[in-house]
Amino acid sequence: LSFLKVILKLGAIGPVEVGKMLEIERRGGAGVSRTLALELAYIAENYGDDRESDAQLILELYLKGAQSLMLAVAYAQRAREHSAVLWETLVEHCLGQKADDDGESSVDGTLFGSLLEAAALSGADLAKLVARIPPGMQVEGLRPRLVAAVADYRLKVQLHATATAVANNEKLLL
Repeated sequence: LSFLKVILKLGAIGPVEVGKMLEIERRGGAGVSRTLALELAYIAENYGDDRESDAQLILELYLKGAQSLMLAVAYAQRAREHSAVLWETLVEHCLGQKADDDGESSVDGTLFGSLLEAAALSGADLAKLVARIPPGMQVEGLRPRLVAAVADYRLKVQLHATATAVANNEKLLL
C-alpha cells in the first residue's frame, strides 16, 4: 500500500483501470477477488470520481474482497455524500437470507450483531440500526453490545467535557 501511494502520483494506474480490472474479474469469476482488494479500494477511494457507483464498488471490495465488516463500516462513515446508500447496502448484506433445514428462510443475527458492534466503534447512529432489526431475529449479545456502546458514548462525552474544561482553564491562565 505504501508502494502504491508513492507510484500513483507518477501515473502508474488510475481508477478507470481499477474498474476495468474488476469488471474483467467479475465476468470470469463469481464475485470480487481477494487479490489486492485493499489496494484497489484505496486507489478507487482516493483517486476515483466520487460517484455512487464507485462508492458501492469500494464497499464491495471491503465486504467481499477484504472480508472486513469493520473496514466497510469505517468507509461508510467516511463517505458522507453516499453514506445513506452505503449503510443501506451494509444492512442488506448483514440481513442476508439463509435457508433452514425445513426450507424456510431465516435471518441469522450473528453478522448483524457484528455490524452493531462495528458501528458503535465508528460512532454511527445505532438507533437507526436497531430499528432495522426484523421481528423475530435474535441477535446474540444484543443487550451487552448496546450497553457497551452507551457506556462508550458516555465516556466520550465525559472526555470531551473534561478536555473543554482543561482548555478553558489553560485559556484563562494564558
